[in-house]
Amino acid sequence: MSYFNAYYSKLVGGYTKISKLKLQPGHLVSFNYSGERNRKITRLVFILNTHDTRGGTRLVHGMNLENINFTTFMRFIKRILVDDTITLIKRKYEIKGPIGSAIDRPLTFYTRHLKPRFGESDYYRTYKIGLITNLKLWALDYSGLFNKTDENLNLLISSKQKISNIISERNAFKDIFDIDTMKLKDRKYKQLILQRFGSEEVFKKSVLEINEMILNGEEEI
Repeated sequence: MSYFNAYYSKLVGGYTKISKLKLQPGHLVSFNYSGERNRKITRLVFILNTHDTRGGTRLVHGMNLENINFTTFMRFIKRILVDDTITLIKRKYEIKGPIGSAIDRPLTFYTRHLKPRFGESDYYRTYKIGLITNLKLWALDYSGLFNKTDENLNLLISSKQKISNIISERNAFKDIFDIDTMKLKDRKYKQLILQRFGSEEVFKKSVLEINEMILNGEEEI
């Protein structure tokens, strides 16, 4: 049974093209593989590992979401959910879901989180990176994992936003504050943010102001 349509209906923010060299664990992507063209979005893959070079060929590991019940996947995400303001903003800028840093340790992540929950079911895939084409980065709606009164709901990627605008926000944040979200690990990022802004509240306010600036087309500072 295919669960593809359940995921497709929960995509938000459109998509952006992404370089294969910029793939990271936690990204949700679609791509053609080895020249196949059988539908508009050939697959949706939740990336787990991008640095496997065993055998001399670089492999990308991921979960083929078509083979995982959507509700089951969301229950899994809830187990590794993060909800603090700084990390949620970082994940948004990374174009990832609200997931913990455990995913950055692929083997441990698989052993502790994936195998016990999904066993040997037909979801795990490896792809030769050289055969991947038409790579696109997407985002899922994770708002159902949060309380409707949660003040951080507006930090999630939603249907009211475009991924392209979020990337513009991230670039503006880097230009204004000289902080490169994509190059810092969570712990270092949080330390730097608190040193620079003093509190999560001030940081969040600054980010929302940048978001508003981008939405209003004010890209020049």
